Amino acid sequence: MAVIERYFLCALIGSMVLSAAAYAAERPYYQGKNITFLINFAAGGPTDIEGRIVARHLAKHIPGNPTIIVQNMPGAGGVTGINFLGEAAKRDSLTLGYFTGPYNHHMMKSVTLRTDLMQLPFVASVGSVTVCSNDARLAVQRNEIQYHDENIPGYRGVVEPQLVKTGIVTPLYYHDLIKPDGTMGKSPDYPELNSFTDVYTQINGKAPTGIKYETLKAANMASQNLSRVALLTPKSPREAVLTLRQAFTTLSKDEEFIAEAKKAMRFQPRFDVGEDGERLRDKVLRAPNEVVDFVHKYIEEVRK
Repeated sequence: MAVIERYFLCALIGSMVLSAAAYAAERPYYQGKNITFLINFAAGGPTDIEGRIVARHLAKHIPGNPTIIVQNMPGAGGVTGINFLGEAAKRDSLTLGYFTGPYNHHMMKSVTLRTDLMQLPFVASVGSVTVCSNDARLAVQRNEIQYHDENIPGYRGVVEPQLVKTGIVTPLYYHDLIKPDGTMGKSPDYPELNSFTDVYTQINGKAPTGIKYETLKAANMASQNLSRVALLTPKSPREAVLTLRQAFTTLSKDEEFIAEAKKAMRFQPRFDVGEDGERLRDKVLRAPNEVVDFVHKYIEEVRK
């Protein structure tokens, strides 16, 4: 009888262990957790406004419906928040950075950037294409400048209705949209305009080449394709990275999110998620030394 009881007890304990393991395997990674959504610019600015829209809709696409808490950490042109994610944030995959400009700082060799951006797991990016026009905003009335770049909200919301339609400025081109495979693509946000490469080719009869053009393409990837990026803390578990990548994929199809984003941002956000975004990131972070050196020397000359 004692043998039977011991056998039954062992079987019961084994069943309980298996059940607990099965429950752990089925339990969503972020269930019951809080995610800090870290924005590297101050409240009220474009990064903050866009980031809060993303944060507001993202949680429902993460299995387990975690709570997302937005935290602003501005400073040093956005570098303070980037360094915090790479150096000080707990490596528990519960801090998600939503940053503007990390790869620009890499290309510019910003002395304040201490974090190795390759060590921050890439989740997703939100692209933004800028338009170039001759003359711009208040400076046009002072005749101080004759050339200016505008992002999509600025162009559609201010420049187009107030300056283009009144004949004060002429839109020239938009910066090239570069696909993850490195080829050029047409921007769906400016169907009425041509890209820089198209305009250059029309004027000169051949496509642009050389170090300046290669630098421009790298800069476009850093500031256009990777305008906003979502990154995790170093050494985050693969499960966490994949979970958030899938959340951004479904977010990109969320009609409520798209409607709110269009209203506030004046364009439909387009995401490069996971490996597509990583390929763009790698093209920037592994840009030839001559490209990075050209950018650095150019900035030094301008500052003189």
